[in-house]
Amino acid sequence: LAEVEQIKAACLHFAKNVGGWSDQIGLFVNIFGHNNVNSLFIHILDMSELGPGFSFQSFKNCPLDDVLKVLREEAASALVARPIQLSVVQAENKAIRQKSMIAGKVPFFFAGTDGATSVKAELVGRVPLMKDASSYREARRLLTEDLGGYKTLREELIRCGFVDETTGDLTASPNPFNIFAMIAAGKIEQPGMQEEQERLGDFANEYLICCNRPVCDEYWDSEDPEWLCKA
Repeated sequence: LAEVEQIKAACLHFAKNVGGWSDQIGLFVNIFGHNNVNSLFIHILDMSELGPGFSFQSFKNCPLDDVLKVLREEAASALVARPIQLSVVQAENKAIRQKSMIAGKVPFFFAGTDGATSVKAELVGRVPLMKDASSYREARRLLTEDLGGYKTLREELIRCGFVDETTGDLTASPNPFNIFAMIAAGKIEQPGMQEEQERLGDFANEYLICCNRPVCDEYWDSEDPEWLCKA
């Protein structure tokens, strides 16, 4: 919760100091399942200058304030002890993982509903719209109560190569490709972004400002279906 509150403060500091932006700032996050990149990143938008792509992507743009609302609810409810109950899906996956460990196999297997074979696919299938506090709350509940919690999610990301099993850090290699991890690791440079990075002020050592691709910026107001999901 404290980390997300600090991220919000950093985003607002940037928007205030970058120059040329209105005071109508929108902060949005793509929740796991509906994210295209396996990194925590915030879309910082000037809501007075929105292109058609914003509406097109609205099904997966969850306001950061809604995320904070749910996390604060969880922090408050943590003061009340609740029994842990396994769902059928979670219990089956736990049993399969235990059998795999006994057999000396890779201790990971996920069997979801409607053929889903990953936590990511399961969340998309069961929460197709992830754009408000209600849907984010449900996704958190599903992950915790039905899908095995953060340990299962971590196993999935390790198995797919996005997280280093030893360090717990995001991997920064060409395969699997994670653009934000590569930029943060200094393996990809963003020409002309040093000035924007400085607009973070004291937050510059903790967070990184990333830019869109120039071609996407060029088509930011295009209604062409080819660019709606990119720009």
